[in-house]
Formats: sequence, C-alpha cells, structure tokens
Amino acid sequence: MREDGKYRILLADDDRGLCAVLQAYLDLQPDLCCCAVAYNGLHALEKTRQQKPDLVLLDIQMPGLNGADFMAELSSSPGLSEVRVLAFTAYDQALVTREMLRLGACGVLQKPYPLEMLMRRIRSLLQNRQPAQDMTPQRAVATALLGFGVPTDHVGYCYLQQILLLLVEEGAQGYTIEELYHRICKMHGLSGSGSVERAIREEVKRIFKAASPEFKELLHLARRDGVRHLSNGEFLTLMAQAIRLKYML
Repeated sequence: MREDGKYRILLADDDRGLCAVLQAYLDLQPDLCCCAVAYNGLHALEKTRQQKPDLVLLDIQMPGLNGADFMAELSSSPGLSEVRVLAFTAYDQALVTREMLRLGACGVLQKPYPLEMLMRRIRSLLQNRQPAQDMTPQRAVATALLGFGVPTDHVGYCYLQQILLLLVEEGAQGYTIEELYHRICKMHGLSGSGSVERAIREEVKRIFKAASPEFKELLHLARRDGVRHLSNGEFLTLMAQAIRLKYML
C-alpha cells in the first residue's frame, strides 16, 4: 500500500488497449492505483519483484511466461508471499482454472468482465472483508432463491440450491456445467443429467418471468441489467458471483 493509503495494482496483460482502460479506471478509484503495467509474463514477474504490489491482475495466456509458470516463479521468490494474484482468461478452461487456484491465485475471472464487479472483487480480496457472522453460504443461497420466488417444493429448487452452493463455496469457477450436472446426478442417484438440466431451465424461466427486485439487484451486480435470457451455465455462474459479492463470501 502507498503512503497515501491506496492499494497498488500491477496489470499484466498483452492486450494494450485493455490495460489502458483498466489503468485509467483504477486511477479514478479513491483507494486503488496502478503501480505498473506489463505486456508479457517475464516483464510481469520482473516488475512484481521490483514493485511488490498488493495485487497482480494477471492474464493467464501471456507471451513469455504463462499464468501457471508465473505463479510457480512467484511462489519461489523471496519477499513476495504477500502479493495476491487475480487471474483472467478469455477461455472457459476448467483445468487451467483449477491449476491456477492450486498454485495460489486468489481467483480466476473469465473475460469480458464488468469493471464494477472487478473493482468489488479487488476490494474484497485486499480488504479481507468477512461476511456477517450469521450469513453462511447456505443461508445466502437460500435467501437469494427465496427472493427470486422459486417454490421450495419444486425439484428445480433443490438442484439450483445445490449447484449454487457448490459454486459459491468453491469460488464459482473451475467447473463446466456438464460437470456440475454430473455431481448433482451422483448426489441423487440419477443415471442421466437431462432431468437436472430441464428442471433448472424451467426454474430459470420462472425467475426471469417473475423479475423480482432481488433478482434484478443481482443482475445489476453482474452488470446484466435488462437481460431477458441466460443459459443455465451463464445464469448459475453469474448468480454465484453476484451472491458472493453481495454477501462478501
């Protein structure tokens, strides 16, 4: 952190246009600033060692040194144990995401991401925000679904609750929708995922039709105001991220 109390962020992405946008947006924040920019992995590691930022925003697919190699080098560098890494990818790669988390990344977000949501995530990581003592992941998910108007006696409620809880507790990342369906099938002894997919799809349709204030609030957090349809995978991932942001889980 700088003497003026601002958290120092290092940007590491080979997309120079995106870096320019992020740098400008960070420098508008009262509590954040961009301390350095790197356009390849080797420069990102060098500048991290020089600057010792509070957080590195790291593109996984960087030339010179990819995300996994960056994390391995960072972990072996003395004096950098307090540097946090929030990684980004333009691709839905569950195996890469899991590897980045295993190597110590605080999270992995998929591009494109709403800047407002990114700032909330950064602050949550840097300020070590904690949820209210009585707000567990289970309670947060149940509160959200009740606010959406999902009847608790519908089988779709059960599936939605279980998948959202998995995503909220495990960071809303690293799983494909097919893997999530498979996990739910194993929980319920089902032989195929078709019934799970259909039940969730029907509940998602009902949620959009009801358009409750609670649902609109989470759509706003996900920067999807006014959207009228989402696939099951998009809905589950966005809602899990929004629930984590709202309740600081």
